[in-house]
Order: sequence, then C-alpha cells, then structure tokens
Amino acid sequence: MAKDKVVIVTGGNRGIGLGITKRFVDAGYKVFVGARQDPNLGKEFDNKVFFYHTDVREEQDHNKLIEVAIKKFGNIDCYINNAGYSEWMPIDKIDDEFLSNILNTNLKGAFWGSKAAAKHLKKGGSIINISSLA
Repeated sequence: MAKDKVVIVTGGNRGIGLGITKRFVDAGYKVFVGARQDPNLGKEFDNKVFFYHTDVREEQDHNKLIEVAIKKFGNIDCYINNAGYSEWMPIDKIDDEFLSNILNTNLKGAFWGSKAAAKHLKKGGSIINISSLA
C-alpha cells in the first residue's frame, strides 16, 4: 500500500490512461488526472481520483495541475505524461494546423509536463513518459 503517495496522470481519464489511473488507485495512491474532459472519475473511484482541467499543449496548465495537487496533498511522487493524440491522414492532406496539434500534444505536452514535474518532485520521484506506435 502506497501511504500518502501522490501521482499525476495526464490523459488519465480514458484508454491506457484510465488503466494507469485504476492501477495506481488499487496500489493506494492518491491520483490527480489532468485532462480536457472530466468523466467524473471521483464518483467512479469513491473520491480517490481528483480531476483538474488540463490542456497538455499549454505549459502553464502543467504548472497549475501540479500546484493544485501539491496544495491538496503537499507533494507529488510521480508525474505520468500519458496524454496523446493520434489521427491518420494521407501525407498530402496534412496541413500546418493538423501537424501542430499532434506535435504540440505529443511532443511539447510531454516536455512541458516533464519540465514542470522536475521542479516539484520529491527526492526519488519519477517522471514517466508514455508513447505509442502511433
């Protein structure tokens, strides 16, 4: 049992992220989910999961997510950059807006999260970056 351990999971509200959230709850962690949509995970997990609206493309959103978690629990032990975006399109149809959205979510999102977490993690804390073949 992870006594007083706190983890932040971006994109922890669905898919692989929801699986990560469930595993950390089962391990006794307090879980903060940063995502754009709140499926009311607190209710599903008996108020063991906390949600904060986060757009991972924005550096300040990572900072605010961490600030809120620390204000509530005093520390964070692990920050998981899981939020990601994938959509397939023929290369000749890709425009700047499409490419920017993917790069800003998947690359910059992980970078901003890592940068923010590195400033606040306790000694021995972890940053985990999740990726996919997409």
